[in-house]
Amino acid sequence: MFHKDMHPAHKFFRGFLLVCMGLSFCFFVAVVALRVTYHNKEIPTDMRTALFHVDVLQHRAWAFVSDDAQDIEIAERLLRLGFFSSIYSDAGVVLLQEKADEGYRPAEERLAILFPQDYRETPPVQLR
Repeated sequence: MFHKDMHPAHKFFRGFLLVCMGLSFCFFVAVVALRVTYHNKEIPTDMRTALFHVDVLQHRAWAFVSDDAQDIEIAERLLRLGFFSSIYSDAGVVLLQEKADEGYRPAEERLAILFPQDYRETPPVQLR
C-alpha cells in the first residue's frame, strides 16, 4: 500500500507508532549505556535514582492506559522491584492506594495485607 492511498487516520497512527518506537529505542540505548557505565563504577548515585524514577514513570504510564486488574499487576511488579530501591516500593504502594481510594476491592485487600494495622475492620480491644 502506497502512502498516498492511506487514510489520514492510518497515517497518523503509523506516525504515532513510529514516534513510540523511536522513544523506546532511545530509552533502550540510554539504559544500555547507563548499565555499561554502572559496571565501570563511573555512574553517580544520583543517576541511579534518576533511572529508577524514569522506570517508575514508565510503569505509571502503563498503568494509566490499563484496566484495574492490570494496574494491580503493575503495582505488584513495583513492590517486587522494591528489592532494588525503595522508590519502586513507594510507587507500588501509591498505585495501590489510588486504586483503593477508587473503591477497587483487590487493592484494598492487598493494602490490608501489607499494612494490617491501618486496615483493621474492628477497633483494637482495650484492656483495663
